[in-house]
Amino acid sequence: MLTKNILIVSTVPFDSSGIITVIMNYYRFMDRSNLKFHFITPKIYQDKYIKEIRSNGDEITEIGSRKNVLRYIMRLNKYIKKNKIDIIHVHGNSSTMSIELLISKLNKIKIRIAHSHNSTSKYKIAHYLLKPLFNRFFNIALACSEDAGRWVFGRKKFTVLNNGIDLAKYKFSQEDRQTVRESYKISQNDVVLLHVGLFNYQKNQYYILNILSSMNKKIDYKMIFVGEGPDYEKTKSKVIELELQNRVIFVGRHYDISKYYSAADIFLLPSRFEGFPLVLIEAQANGLKCLVSNLVTLKANLTGDLTYLPIDKNYDLWIDQFHKSQSDRFQKSSINQIAIRNEGYEISDISSKLRNIYNGVND
Repeated sequence: MLTKNILIVSTVPFDSSGIITVIMNYYRFMDRSNLKFHFITPKIYQDKYIKEIRSNGDEITEIGSRKNVLRYIMRLNKYIKKNKIDIIHVHGNSSTMSIELLISKLNKIKIRIAHSHNSTSKYKIAHYLLKPLFNRFFNIALACSEDAGRWVFGRKKFTVLNNGIDLAKYKFSQEDRQTVRESYKISQNDVVLLHVGLFNYQKNQYYILNILSSMNKKIDYKMIFVGEGPDYEKTKSKVIELELQNRVIFVGRHYDISKYYSAADIFLLPSRFEGFPLVLIEAQANGLKCLVSNLVTLKANLTGDLTYLPIDKNYDLWIDQFHKSQSDRFQKSSINQIAIRNEGYEISDISSKLRNIYNGVND
């Protein structure tokens, strides 16, 4: 069987964001025989990606920002020609994916995949202006959820490809729970709140700080933030302003977050919008109670452990939920993992579906 050259385009930098986690999950768990992968991205934040991908005989390249459109197009066109690309798979959240798809069509790439990962975008004007052109350039449409698909593709036909995870990796671990808590000097009696995500407008970390500021200071809790992003330093400054330094822990960018789920008691996600957040699947697989914005899709509630709350100024609605779950976490994690697998979020199964798409095989 002839080897196919597949170009994976990430419209966001290779960091610890949800999109990159999804991309790498597909890649790691796929049967890659007869497939050679090429990754291009605006920026690579960790050498670990370079080492991992190149150790498999594949390639990853920084191509620069899409904001310099002409330079970006020239580099992309050159890369496609040089590497004789057969399939392009563009990951993004708006019609600005037209840039890569147009160049691919001009280069006569037969399989051109647009993959939507969110239910809105900060580039809304560009999205609507480019929509008519965008619809002419892709021939396979994928989305992480129905909402994300309708946002990017409208009435066009699309296929939902779930954001799967390696369930075994996120199984609750008492050992990890104890190790993390000891490393941060967290009492076993403390209620540990956890948030994992890019620090930006969408993820709405300031809302969490407003909740914490409204809490009775006598409540024994610690708040752990995992991630970085544009609003990271501003959020740290806000913690100081609100005098929450003794309550809040910033882990920063981290590439093995599974142990933090085990250390926590409650997961918080007060997002202003989402596609289908991978972190909620991970948290549920760990048996965590999850408090989430009512703007997050109801379909993310795979186990019944999500409590949906408004992100208005009634912070007490959230605070009232900050009591420890009395259930056996190991047992809860095991039960949740069965439910998640039955709902079709085991990554090995999803990667097989994507491989079939690459090979032109219909399920």
